[in-house]
Amino acid sequence: MVLVTRRRGLALLVSMALSATGAPWPAASAALSVPGPIVRTLQLDSSNQAAWWKPVDEVGGSTYVAFDEHVPPTADAPPQTYHRVVIGHALGDGGWETGCVKDPSAPDGCARFVDDCGHNQPTVVVDGDGFVHAFVSMHNAPWHYYRSAEPGSVTDMVDRSREMPHQAGRFTYPVATRTPNGDVYLIIRGTVDGSPSNGRLYRWSNETNTWSSVLTFASQVKHWVYPDDLVADAQGDLHILYEWSYGGARAVRHLGSYLRYSPTTGLLSNLRGDVLQAPVTTAAKAVYQPLEQGETATGGAVNTAAGIQSAKLAIVPGTSTPMIAYRYRRETSGPFEVRRARPYGTGWRREVVYAGRYDTFAAIDITHSGDTVRIYYAKKNHLTRDQAFVAEKGQVGDFAEISVAPGRTVERLAVTMAPDGTDHLYLSDLADAPRDKVDPRRSEDPPCLGGAPGVLLTSTLPR
Repeated sequence: MVLVTRRRGLALLVSMALSATGAPWPAASAALSVPGPIVRTLQLDSSNQAAWWKPVDEVGGSTYVAFDEHVPPTADAPPQTYHRVVIGHALGDGGWETGCVKDPSAPDGCARFVDDCGHNQPTVVVDGDGFVHAFVSMHNAPWHYYRSAEPGSVTDMVDRSREMPHQAGRFTYPVATRTPNGDVYLIIRGTVDGSPSNGRLYRWSNETNTWSSVLTFASQVKHWVYPDDLVADAQGDLHILYEWSYGGARAVRHLGSYLRYSPTTGLLSNLRGDVLQAPVTTAAKAVYQPLEQGETATGGAVNTAAGIQSAKLAIVPGTSTPMIAYRYRRETSGPFEVRRARPYGTGWRREVVYAGRYDTFAAIDITHSGDTVRIYYAKKNHLTRDQAFVAEKGQVGDFAEISVAPGRTVERLAVTMAPDGTDHLYLSDLADAPRDKVDPRRSEDPPCLGGAPGVLLTSTLPR
């Protein structure tokens, strides 16, 4: 149950835990910081929609973004069916330096990709030497990997796909992170040499400037792995978040799972430290969101079943403690709740953060600094058009919610946190869809393919 009240424009969400005592949290008392000014950047393609991606990175005070850019119709490209991938670097004067990922054979020198919402979106990460890495447009596809020719540069993103292991493989959902020693790690769903669609881990060595395959972390016959997030802690250990789907690709998945990988020992473990044999299966004690009443992991409707869809991870600074935000649907065709899972003893405590009037888009993120956790989500708010929200909670009190982009139709988002606790927001403001102001449930989602261009908005939210 979630109670929502309004106080001076601030929504206060009183959440109730789904395990442990089940008692409601005390009344909220803290107010959130006011979001920084929104910066409008280049036009987005209508396909710039994903939940698993990591399209923003912050390092050394510099922010980098990656996005699908609209390609105007030409004689050889029908309207709104292709996009370019652009990498942006925020400049100190408030502007942006941008460059596309390259294809020397193209008339404009930029690689062009087919639109595919939820799949052909980019992930960007910067290694310890400042080189920019981008994985783009990969839906059961060979590697599409680009790296800058110079540190910090976004104007010379060169195709380096042939440097990746498993050249004959097919891959989907690249999610990357940087470790304290400057290495880059990547999780991705891959099919290699006839294997199931399993979860794989790869490493970029910042010392040797080479990629290598580390291990397959999750695999099971007739099951598809859906990578959600990958985060490194201060010790260099990797925290892996993923879901399972049975029998093929599904819009709703099950058994949200968490693993920890130690590059030092080469071992996988679960929350309580039990070493797990790689690759793990659905039977592994790694699940933070088990099946609930009415949910089945091996059946049900393809896209309307109860289950989980999209999740993100944060590590409490100075610790190895994970915090998970995710979207969960309790019943077939019902709305998605925004939930948090956090360690509780040797297990997980789950709670509802938002389950209000509106359903949410497949967009979620989480940051944690000091005693405060922030969870970001996008409501299908068809009345006021405030769609991107953050709910913050301190060590005591409730989640308090504010809009981070008032009046903007933000349907997808991503967030990265700087060392000082400032959140850097990436907001995908897509073209408005037809709305029914009498019954919001009858309103339409924004078009994915063939939609009008949107706008990338960036902002900051300090602590």
